[in-house]
Amino acid sequence: MFKAYYSRRMTEILGTKPSASDGLGDEAVRHELRKRKLALPRALVEYYVLAGKHAINTQHNRLYSIAELVWMDDRLVFMEENQEVVYWGIARDDLKKANPIVWQGVNETPMEWHAEDYRLHQFLMATWNWTLHGIQEKPERA
Repeated sequence: MFKAYYSRRMTEILGTKPSASDGLGDEAVRHELRKRKLALPRALVEYYVLAGKHAINTQHNRLYSIAELVWMDDRLVFMEENQEVVYWGIARDDLKKANPIVWQGVNETPMEWHAEDYRLHQFLMATWNWTLHGIQEKPERA
């Protein structure tokens, strides 16, 4: 479901289709999730499968590997801003949803969380577009 969306958007943003070496592959993702005893939203699982190793994941903001995913407050953090001022995560109660809202945490004491305007699949591709082209996308409405 999300793989087709990511493939289309990656091709639009990069001008080339994703290659097998860009992703972790289904088995590697399943293995890492079993090892961590963790369930992730389908949108994030399919992203790791298709693009989890792509260089863009560390060119500006940094996507955490499955092994690096960390809990901050009640959010599972999957990405950090390049200066570690902002983190992005998924609410604990939303982990079983296929495509939850992304939460932005501002690195303060206490951490200050705000809902993004994006669902997870939109956020990941908007991040690519911003990293490569400096374009702030408007979220697609479902």
